[in-house]
Amino acid sequence: MSRDIPRAWIRPRRVMAEHIARGTGDSEAFIFLMAGCLMVFVSRLPALSRDAFLTGADFMVAMGGALMALVFLLPLVMLAVAYLAHLVAKALRAPGRAEGARVATSWALLAASPAMLLNGLTEGFIGAGSALDLVGLFALGGFIWIWVNSLYVAEWEREITNA
Repeated sequence: MSRDIPRAWIRPRRVMAEHIARGTGDSEAFIFLMAGCLMVFVSRLPALSRDAFLTGADFMVAMGGALMALVFLLPLVMLAVAYLAHLVAKALRAPGRAEGARVATSWALLAASPAMLLNGLTEGFIGAGSALDLVGLFALGGFIWIWVNSLYVAEWEREITNA
């Protein structure tokens, strides 16, 4: 998995095709999803710490709220997004299954997590500004890039030979 993350930024279709060829299913998608959500939670900690230091807010309360939102609620949101993406693909006559959309969405979140960690460090150490905006756009763009390409493979192509 750790070798696939940097490769997913360059050739997301090939990496997703390899996941499908290995038989990656819902159990692996759940692992991808929870690991990705955990990384997003960890990425928020520097910003929460900075905010607690600057405003005097309770860090533990903020961390508990982030934990609830990012580790318990975000997986449900991501699964709903995967299902909606699958419905859109079905409306466009894609032959794929909902399981592929769940794998693609979960994988994209995990693969984009290094950029999200960088975004959290930027917010925690530098704060608001153009640097945070650029890193945030990079993280969002990376997620969308990996997700759209992975979803395409999961819904329309089952194998890619030269992607």
